[in-house]
Amino acid sequence: MNSKRKGSRWERECAVLLSLMVDKDNKRIFWRTAGSGNFSTINRLQIQSGDLCIIDDRYKCDLVIECKNISNVSIYPLSSKLEKIIHNLIKLYGKEWILMLRITNKGMYIISPYILFNDNLSCVIKTGNTELYTYLINDALFGKLSNPKIGRK
Repeated sequence: MNSKRKGSRWERECAVLLSLMVDKDNKRIFWRTAGSGNFSTINRLQIQSGDLCIIDDRYKCDLVIECKNISNVSIYPLSSKLEKIIHNLIKLYGKEWILMLRITNKGMYIISPYILFNDNLSCVIKTGNTELYTYLINDALFGKLSNPKIGRK
């Protein structure tokens, strides 16, 4: 499978996973943005950003959601390739982002400058002056996302 198809497939999977984390009975809260991220890079108006957006108007998301499906990286210790991705997110969006990460043969993770769940924290990593909270994605997170920036209106 080529990298573009692999990335698109991961974005669709992330949309369903994140939807279930917000509401365990609803798979269609999030979906891929038009152009899945490149729109905000091309369009200086910043109307939409990131790879996923809300499609159910009963919910809100005040964070940019980026999805990456990569190999040969580690979270702890933080590999230079992943650190570069994180620094780019900080540069573009400050602290207002979530990274949904699949590391080939290692697992699926959520990394964010915000505490997103009351439990299931895998580790806290620090890069520069930013602490990042890391969660292993599994069904124990379904229906448990608890942050005022994302969820029901």
